[in-house]
Amino acid sequence: MSTDPEQAQTPSRTIPKWLIWAISKDDNYQPTVLGHVALSSALISIAVIAWIIMFVISSVWENEWIFKPEKITVEQLESATVKLSPTVYERNRIISQIQEIERLADTHAKIMGFFYKQYYISLATMGACAALAIVSLFFISKVGWERVNNALINIFIVTSGIVIFYGNMSLIFQQKDNLEASQKIYVNYLGLRNEVLSYLATGETISNESLAPAKFIHYVDRELKSISFIRLGFDPKSIPDFSKQFYDKPATSK
Repeated sequence: MSTDPEQAQTPSRTIPKWLIWAISKDDNYQPTVLGHVALSSALISIAVIAWIIMFVISSVWENEWIFKPEKITVEQLESATVKLSPTVYERNRIISQIQEIERLADTHAKIMGFFYKQYYISLATMGACAALAIVSLFFISKVGWERVNNALINIFIVTSGIVIFYGNMSLIFQQKDNLEASQKIYVNYLGLRNEVLSYLATGETISNESLAPAKFIHYVDRELKSISFIRLGFDPKSIPDFSKQFYDKPATSK
């Protein structure tokens, strides 16, 4: 039985000829300018989709990882202060202090969750793109930069650029350091909250020292001030200055 040569080539018809002409040239299927744009856009789109997926996953992990205690109502606080017999002003101040502690703790829990997600996404993206860049570079080195298909060079450049981008973002915004700092602040606020609640129940501090409500109010103010000294940081010096490569001239040898 004879076969039609055109029927034997049906798999090549899955891609329209005009599309092959638009994105590639020569027998080696070297990509054209439009082909490079399409390939780069596809790689960046995959990176964006991966970012969205990892953001959703890390948000779910954040809700399970970060412990957030239930907020205490004003009625519960008023009944808890009865044992101490404070004045009206002292009672209102203690209530406002614990409300401030809960508000600050909630704020820094969100900050900690933000840096946790960004740091996780940066590490995961840099790891995946670095692996692709290394594989591309391996095949490029086997064939040679002159003979290799330019699509591999495109993949190497784009993935390397993504690694550099996320690496610089992690350094500039100090994601790791800010994650640890915000975690420390959050834990300190939770500890101070528990200390205030224990004082309302026992009339004593964590060192078993009995304090009058007025003195304990000043103690809580000092603790709030000490926690506020823990700062989040950024490092604008980590931004690479490419202008030096153009303006700095190499020294001429005499």
